[in-house]
Amino acid sequence: MMERSEREIRESKLQELMNKHFAASSVPKGIHCLSLRLTDEYSSNAHARRQLPSPELLPLLSDNSYYHFILPTDNILVASVVVTSAIQSYLTPERIVFHARSPKYISLLNHLRIYLPELFPNLDKVVFLDDDVVIQRDLSPFWEIDLNGKVNGAVETCKCEDSWVMSKRFRNYFNFSHPLVAKHLDPNECARAYGMNIFDLHAWRKTNIRETYHEWFKENLRSNLTLWKLGTLPPALIAFRGHVQPIEPSWHMLGEEYDRLIEIINSQVVDCSMTEDADARRIMIHD
Repeated sequence: MMERSEREIRESKLQELMNKHFAASSVPKGIHCLSLRLTDEYSSNAHARRQLPSPELLPLLSDNSYYHFILPTDNILVASVVVTSAIQSYLTPERIVFHARSPKYISLLNHLRIYLPELFPNLDKVVFLDDDVVIQRDLSPFWEIDLNGKVNGAVETCKCEDSWVMSKRFRNYFNFSHPLVAKHLDPNECARAYGMNIFDLHAWRKTNIRETYHEWFKENLRSNLTLWKLGTLPPALIAFRGHVQPIEPSWHMLGEEYDRLIEIINSQVVDCSMTEDADARRIMIHD
């Protein structure tokens, strides 16, 4: 009887997590209506049906002398904010190439970055952006950061005193009461920001990062999501261990730091994903 009750409780918790995931990944009504309007425009406007990019620009998609950004999104509005902010901020916007990826199934968006070396076999270095960031400054120097042979350059999220965003460690993401987690991970290890990362794809292809990601992701499924809750940041934190070069925090401002306007002005990229204050969010977007 007790065993049956425990099983039902586990199944109920799993169903609750899945429902939250589906709710979070559903398409808002406003975006759905926009899609219908764009579809109508596409069918009635020949100009809207032009091939993009134009044939003469296709070689640029694999030209390593350009700045290549990967933007996974299914939301044309937020994508336009990211792209526009980049163009307005860059001193040489003509050297920017955006690769927008929108898989058929929205849930695949979160896993996209783990396949970057295979998706872009001819590129050596890319910057991966979430669709909730706004570029504030010319990012050309960002590409010159020395990764010291590492695969990933990212801002660490354990270097500040706030209790929300910039004090995140592994203990915030993993269930350390699980013996497998306790055995292999350190609860005090620093986590990393996910909204803007630079990747050396040449170095990545020499690693087993993808295999490690898959192994831990499957293990969590076999454990009924008891290693961590739904999400792709935890397995990525594990897979990239030992392959990350910490970068200066001013490159990427997150969450609660939005109330320090001097940092908004000076930061290179603002991440709106954890901003709860609507007025502050508007300041970021329109600054």
